[in-house]
Amino acid sequence: MSSLEAKAQAAKKATGKTAGKASVTAKTAAAKTAAAKSAVAKSTAAKTVAAKTTTTGSVKKAAPQKTAAKASSAKAPASKAAPKKRAHVQDETATHAAKTATTQASASKTAAAKESVLFSAVDLAHAAAVEVADSPSDVGDHLGAVLDAERLVTHRFAATMPGYTGWAWTVTIARVPRGRTGTICEVALMPGDGALLAPAWLPWSERLRPGDVGPGDVLPFSADDPRLEPGYTGTGNDDEDSVAIEELALARQRILSPQGRDEAAQRWYRGSHGPTTPGAIASTKSCSTCAFMVPLAGPLGQLFAVCANEWSPDDGKVVSLDHGCGAHSETDIDHGPSLWPEDSPLINDLGYEAVER
Repeated sequence: MSSLEAKAQAAKKATGKTAGKASVTAKTAAAKTAAAKSAVAKSTAAKTVAAKTTTTGSVKKAAPQKTAAKASSAKAPASKAAPKKRAHVQDETATHAAKTATTQASASKTAAAKESVLFSAVDLAHAAAVEVADSPSDVGDHLGAVLDAERLVTHRFAATMPGYTGWAWTVTIARVPRGRTGTICEVALMPGDGALLAPAWLPWSERLRPGDVGPGDVLPFSADDPRLEPGYTGTGNDDEDSVAIEELALARQRILSPQGRDEAAQRWYRGSHGPTTPGAIASTKSCSTCAFMVPLAGPLGQLFAVCANEWSPDDGKVVSLDHGCGAHSETDIDHGPSLWPEDSPLINDLGYEAVER
């Protein structure tokens, strides 16, 4: 290669390097220009947003005033319209209730029309009631009929038996689908409103009252009777056991409890052997001073005793110490004047009798 060719190639290389540097410089300048434009655009957008925010805040601050003004202006019409609205609701409720009642009445009329065969079977129902009753006169007038279910009607007849006030004979009649005759289902004697009913059932042990136990009757055993408590159990000490067993008679499986003793005392004192009976009020002396009074042992002896006077109406009974009767041992009748007139004394005028001094 000649020197001229070498110089030409060197010139080309220098030209290529210069062109590359120029293109890189141009690209860098374009990038800087685009960045500047983007920064300007962002600044402008931020200023615009800030302006809008300020404007919106002012608008929002003014909005409550307008809303309050609208609310205050709307209060008066709302308060005036409230009674009208309530009246309208009440009218709608009454209308709905009337429509419901009309619908039910119409449904019942429709059902009654469909079951005319059963509603008209009064004679059949009456004959069935008479057949069950003891006498035809026990079945009174027809009181009406009620539709129990589809193809099922119950007729009611007055019960005229003594003691059955308010009761009625009920006869239930049914029919098969598309049937033209009724069939008797049941006949019963049922209580109505205000009927005379028997009291609620009570067990025999609860129905029993004092004085009901007769000869041969036996009361059921009560393990938890509050009137009783366990008796005395021996300790092995002869002195203590003798007092409890011999003197106080506590050697029993169960003895009277304080509750049972108090109930007995109240019952006896308020009964016919206490101080408020007519005989005790008329008596001049009480049983506490009578010789026929036998005192009781224990706490009950402070208030009661047993009468042992066969002439007394309380003989053999427990009486209170302030009771009394006319058979008291220390009483006597008042000796009043004789019913016969007294004769004048007779004087013997015919002779004298000498009396030694």
